[in-house]
Amino acid sequence: MMANKLAVPADRLKCVSPIESKWLRENVTIHLPELKITQNESIKAFGDTAFYPPKTNDAEIVKKWCENQAGYIVENSVDLKGGCIVFCTSYEQIEILYSLLENRLSNFEDVLLLKSVSGLSMSSTINKYKKAYAGGLRPIWIAISTVGTGVDITDDSVPAIHDQLVQAIFITRIPFPHTTNSKKTAFMSSLRDSLILSKQTLGRLVRRPGRKDMHIHLMDSRFNIKKGYYRMFLELTEYYKGINILHPR
Repeated sequence: MMANKLAVPADRLKCVSPIESKWLRENVTIHLPELKITQNESIKAFGDTAFYPPKTNDAEIVKKWCENQAGYIVENSVDLKGGCIVFCTSYEQIEILYSLLENRLSNFEDVLLLKSVSGLSMSSTINKYKKAYAGGLRPIWIAISTVGTGVDITDDSVPAIHDQLVQAIFITRIPFPHTTNSKKTAFMSSLRDSLILSKQTLGRLVRRPGRKDMHIHLMDSRFNIKKGYYRMFLELTEYYKGINILHPR
């Protein structure tokens, strides 16, 4: 993307791997859905599983998609020892998911469900999250996507190997900014912002070396598109050692 902006000819372009510490990628499993539905298929197919965000605001389709997502989140969080953050792209999605998860997790007395609320400070929710974990509970925070920028949630009271304050993150869909501008320049700007936010969100999980058994759930099949602009999202995962391919049911 930067090469395009700088108008670098393809025959002169050289790409090198980023210089990053290995511990940022070690001991992390990426859970990535396989792509079975093409981008051009009808709206009807989208929302049928947790991994295909709906292309419509139809309330019933959105609710069905959230129900599938709630089922996946419960299935992949209840056996963890630590806390989880679930990233959503709207407060409407947060409210629907929170209600569904509140019902499905009602029998788990050691789980505390939290949610981002418009107008409520992020630090307030983070403090509740940390307090719950320190008290022996497993917090699950249904968070707005911007929480993925600059938040450091670490349990510095224990050695890194025992730090499970955030053991897993769930990215429910690619965090594209909301825009009504259909011009290509607007799309490219949106794509850039989404890539930056996605990369920052992945970085919320591993904040110190030495941690073990961490999980990133990419719950949007578009993370696994290998062609076109979307391939850049797949490239965000290429330096992780553990990849678990999810098969939609």
